Amino acid sequence: MYIVGIVLFVVGLVFISRMQGFAIKGVLLEGATLVEKKDVDAIVNADLSGSYLHLFAKRNILLYPKEKIEQDLLAGITRIESVKVTTTKNNILSVRVNERGGQYLWCGDSPAIPKPCLYIDANAYIFAEAPYFSDNVYFKFYGTPTSINPNTGSAMGSHLLPTEEFDKLLIFKNSLKLFGFRPQALYLDPSGDYELFLERGATGSDLPKVIFSKDADFAKVGSTLQTGIESEPLLSLLKKNYAKLLYLDLRFKNKIFYKFAD
Repeated sequence: MYIVGIVLFVVGLVFISRMQGFAIKGVLLEGATLVEKKDVDAIVNADLSGSYLHLFAKRNILLYPKEKIEQDLLAGITRIESVKVTTTKNNILSVRVNERGGQYLWCGDSPAIPKPCLYIDANAYIFAEAPYFSDNVYFKFYGTPTSINPNTGSAMGSHLLPTEEFDKLLIFKNSLKLFGFRPQALYLDPSGDYELFLERGATGSDLPKVIFSKDADFAKVGSTLQTGIESEPLLSLLKKNYAKLLYLDLRFKNKIFYKFAD
């Protein structure tokens, strides 16, 4: 009798799990502007298909795999920064998302071979294709990402740099504006040097650049730069010939080397 009771209990649970009254009837996408519902539906429906142990329906409002759906949405749709899945009274699955904001662009491994640009968020995460911009609406990054998405093998869904290093670079980049420069792009050279390109090139499409080491103390680099551009002869040279500036090299401790086009 004990075994029979267990069997009947399990059979009852299986029956309940498959009752239409407990079935999820649809998906409601909330908070999205650019995330497409068809992409969300595809992931959610894949996670709701089938059953546990070939017995209990996953589409049941009480048994659906909430955490897996949230994890798969984050992994499968890189534009989503955070997601919360809940249910409504009408057995609808509500998927509320917060989308990532594109603040910068990643445009390939090297400025010599630019690629169609992808958006980068404030945490150095590369997450979506960006349209073509004819001017410098967004600051651009070039360089090989430190982490590649294992699911795609591409830059999409990866981090350009560790967040802490990325933040330090942004602080240094922004500090140059205080000196009258207008940073436009940054190249993460595989050699370990960083090249920060400034607006107003020397000739043609060439851009002047500030060169510094990846391992440098950016605060000291900034101090060296400030001292150099506020002292002669560089002070006068920049005022008179900035359009001919080729580079400011800050890779050597407490020194600044520079070159202007002839």
